Amino acid sequence: MGLARLSKVTLFVPRAESANVVSRLAEFEWFHPIPVSSTSDYSNPELDDLLLHSQKQFQSIDEIVRSLNIKPDIGIMDTLKKGAKKPKKDFNIDEIRSLLNEIDRDSRDVLEKSRNLLNERASLNKEIDELQSFHDTLKMVSNLNINIDNIRDGSLFSQRLYLIDSKDTAEIERSLSGLAFITIPVNNVKSVIFIFCSTKELDRVNKVLRSFDISPFAIPKSLPQNPKSAYEKVRSQLDALSKKKKETDEVLKKHVSDVTNTLLAFRESSLYCKEVLEAFRKPGGLKNFAVIRGFIPTDVSDEFNEVTKTWYSTFENIIPDVHGEVNPNFPKNDEFDVGDVLLDNPKHASQSSADDGKKQEHRLIPSLFANKRYFRSFEPITLTQGYPKNDEFDPSPMIAFIFPILYGLMFGDFGQGAVIAAIGAIFRIRGIGTIQRWGTLILASGISAMVVGLLVGEFFGFHIVELPGAEALRSIGFIGFLNATEFTQENVMTILTISINIGIIHIASALSLNIYKGLKEGRTFEVVSQRLPILVMYFSIVSLLLAAVGANYQVMGMFENKNPAPFFFNIFGDWVTVEIVAKIAAPILIATMVIQIIAVPIGIKTGKLHFHGSFGEEMFITIIEVMLIRLVELFANTISYSRIGIMLLVHVALMATTTGGVEFYLDQGIIPLAIFMFLLGNIGVMLLEGLIVYIQALRLHLYEYFTKFFEGNGIPFKKLTPDLVYSNITWKNK
Repeated sequence: MGLARLSKVTLFVPRAESANVVSRLAEFEWFHPIPVSSTSDYSNPELDDLLLHSQKQFQSIDEIVRSLNIKPDIGIMDTLKKGAKKPKKDFNIDEIRSLLNEIDRDSRDVLEKSRNLLNERASLNKEIDELQSFHDTLKMVSNLNINIDNIRDGSLFSQRLYLIDSKDTAEIERSLSGLAFITIPVNNVKSVIFIFCSTKELDRVNKVLRSFDISPFAIPKSLPQNPKSAYEKVRSQLDALSKKKKETDEVLKKHVSDVTNTLLAFRESSLYCKEVLEAFRKPGGLKNFAVIRGFIPTDVSDEFNEVTKTWYSTFENIIPDVHGEVNPNFPKNDEFDVGDVLLDNPKHASQSSADDGKKQEHRLIPSLFANKRYFRSFEPITLTQGYPKNDEFDPSPMIAFIFPILYGLMFGDFGQGAVIAAIGAIFRIRGIGTIQRWGTLILASGISAMVVGLLVGEFFGFHIVELPGAEALRSIGFIGFLNATEFTQENVMTILTISINIGIIHIASALSLNIYKGLKEGRTFEVVSQRLPILVMYFSIVSLLLAAVGANYQVMGMFENKNPAPFFFNIFGDWVTVEIVAKIAAPILIATMVIQIIAVPIGIKTGKLHFHGSFGEEMFITIIEVMLIRLVELFANTISYSRIGIMLLVHVALMATTTGGVEFYLDQGIIPLAIFMFLLGNIGVMLLEGLIVYIQALRLHLYEYFTKFFEGNGIPFKKLTPDLVYSNITWKNK
């Protein structure tokens, strides 16, 4: 679990064999290329041809896929309705070139048929659009029962028919004063104007009407010259074209249904070739030899050697010894910074130039998750904060344990939890890729909600032991022992106490991981003077809070209070009183603060700490941070976990409102309304509160947990080939 160990590999190959090398690396898959610092002046014509071939091929297939409105990704609704797992198209190849040729050969017929259908539909749409426009024009003059063909020019006089906006009639008449014309309104906005003029005035008429963007009205010779008859014929043609378009759409729809998976398989495999070839567009090296560098998982080194045995290669195990995004002037071993690191300290100038290259190279080392199947589903939660660095702790396995618990505690209902678990199971069984991972997360969260639902006795808002036929369950002690439906002070305090205790464990684990991280990085001084005291400081704060609770919140009186100390007396006995806990925890708290403060002058004197500004300013900032900011922050982080119990109580209250309405309608004998109220309430709560609870559980990780130890600014390991959903590529060499 966690992150996989990586090795850096370097391949030295004849440049003429670059295409063959690319095929072998694609066969290996788990190769993360290192980007070359500069573009090589040398290229391989064969590799360039293959890349151009793959780019054109992908563009051609992708254009058809987009034109057919086929979605490359499988959505949530499609997963629920049809399932995402489909038969894959098999490709059995030995080289990238053979895969490209096979795609060309196998896709030719389906692409050609798709293009023909698309062109036919486009042609029909264009014809319908043009005819529809003329149809709309004819419709306005369809009540004119005249023969347009009779309106002809004579030797001395000309006749013209125009369709104009009625609002322009007066202005046109004024502009054409002295000419003979007849205006006939055809509807509320349009009119027909007949203009009679001498042939000498025709040019003037055309100029005036062109200024209104009006051309003489004419009917194509293929149609009757009577507007009414022409309109009827155009309408008949339009109906025929619309019918033909509908038939074409049905054929196209069936075609899309038949070839969707096939086209997506061709698109995916073509993208596979394109991405692999683009990764090695111009490998670095010399004129005749190419140098290819990258990272591979260490545990598949033997497979890599077998695939690339024809060429010379070197291996370098990755040993992280440069930690984090630190300043180059920062001393190399066992040092930390509570302020700003000096950027221009001449003392470290020589070391800076020596370490620059190593630090920059370290920052390029990717990180590869190596979690088992269940834990892998919780990696998206980790990725909300960022990708872990290659030398950083991966919290995904811990999240896989705590996240469902937090979700279940905030959404405790056996019935609704079962529905959520069922949805997650559907995604888990029918989905692929990311949807399948989210299915596991939802399934685990739903099961957790079911368990907590038994503890609080909730079943779709009803108390389980009060349901008809559930009398036998009353003998089972744990069912409903946290009866959240009874908002008594004892029940509420119990739920909130459990929430705070979970928060204490969660925060303490984060602070412990921060100590582990410091030891792993060799920051012993920082661990001893900062990180370990912070953890002890936190336990002291928690102990004082428990003492204050035992003293009935009489803070000043808890140093003399003889009441048993909460939590401690359950472990050690009644002799552990509030007074003892307070008198032990208070000095320890002060001691941890002092250690963190005096670490500043000690660190400066020993050269383990560097600061920006004067010594007095640094001491003042440190004192404020330790005695005020850090103290308040740890207290606020702990109290923040009370939202777990609060969300559970809110859930119970919302469901109580729903069940109250259901019972009211049942008492009134209105069963349909009772069923509607039951469904509406439960569906609404599952959709709205289910999302809110997820956000709250995520927030506790992002702000209270990750911030203590996790940086999340790593580079993801990207294997050379993309994951395949619709196709299955088998290499003959394997």
